[in-house]
Amino acid sequence: MNMNTPSNTPSKNLSLKLILSEFDWSKLPWRPVTTTTSVLLVLWLIFSVLFPAQPTFTISGIVQAKEVKNASRLGGRVKQVLVKEGDTVEQDQPLIVFDDTEMRAKISSARASLTQAQAQETIVAQGPDKSDIKQAQAQVQQAEENFRMLSRGGRPEELDQADAKLREATARYNTTKASLDNAAKMLHEGIISQQRYDDISGQFNASKSALDTAKASLQLLKKAPQEQILIAKAQLKAAQAQYEKLAKGAKPGEVQIAKASVEQADSSLGSLEAQQSELIIKSPIPGFISSITVNPGELIQPGRPVVSIIDYESLWTDIYVPEDKLDFLQLRDEVKVLSPVYPRSEFKGQIVTINPKSEFVPGSSTSNNSEQPSFRVKIHINNTDTKGKKHLNPGMRVNVIFTQKPNQ
Repeated sequence: MNMNTPSNTPSKNLSLKLILSEFDWSKLPWRPVTTTTSVLLVLWLIFSVLFPAQPTFTISGIVQAKEVKNASRLGGRVKQVLVKEGDTVEQDQPLIVFDDTEMRAKISSARASLTQAQAQETIVAQGPDKSDIKQAQAQVQQAEENFRMLSRGGRPEELDQADAKLREATARYNTTKASLDNAAKMLHEGIISQQRYDDISGQFNASKSALDTAKASLQLLKKAPQEQILIAKAQLKAAQAQYEKLAKGAKPGEVQIAKASVEQADSSLGSLEAQQSELIIKSPIPGFISSITVNPGELIQPGRPVVSIIDYESLWTDIYVPEDKLDFLQLRDEVKVLSPVYPRSEFKGQIVTINPKSEFVPGSSTSNNSEQPSFRVKIHINNTDTKGKKHLNPGMRVNVIFTQKPNQ
């Protein structure tokens, strides 16, 4: 942004010649002691004419800093507060810890589901084991035999054998039943002991069980009712379908389904682990703890800010520059920043924003004419002064000195 009346070399040379021609050189005290001083005075005079001081102006502003207010996306009960107000913290340093007992249980369950899904995917991808195929084949054979016997009945020789076993079991049952009845009378009259009666009773129970088995075997060899035959047929079809499935292996669709189940379980686990990380609030920046609003044991709602951090490495000030001073400013120009609190310290600043829209700032101390429109200018401030010390704090007043560049 150029000045309206820039300086030029010819006018400087003309002024210098005029001064030198009108100067009374005879009045200089040309004594040895003062010769050097006189020469320096003349040189300074020449330098001042050739290189006049650049115009400057000063505007005051308030130091500001980036403040981050941290909150937990999930909230919960506060377990630990690891810092206190005034502490200096590093980036990613843990600050607040929430209770994660329930979350750890959910993560354990999700890991178990993932392991199960991965195992199922392996089984589907590799196919069934040979022993599983043999077992399924045996079940088919058993179902076929059961269906055949129910629908057709047993062979004649099988029926004869079953009938003979039934007659034998019936005779044994009748004999033990008579013995039991007789033993009951003798026990009542005190002729036999309780132990003897129990032995006879056990023989009767065994004969009764054998009789029931013989009846069931004979009934099985005979043609069963239609309802039982239909049930046996359905069982045979199910056994055959299971055998065919194992023999052919998994279908492509089944492999994809198993793979999708693994991905879903893995995603669920990752989501829970991400939520668990939200239960530890860490510092997003290196800075200074300005406030803590919670104590251990408190139950905090999701999204509520619990700790604030100020970044002392990111200081700036917003000032308002009158429009008649805009020719002093250019983006990225460096400026001098002074603090009234530390007059011996000098800080560097840089112009990072010049708002193109003017504003009226009535009564502003930053403008020579409060009725003149001004433009908001943001100055980034390096908190380390020329001596390597850090003095500035948010809220301090500083003076920003702008210097007009040559040929502006």
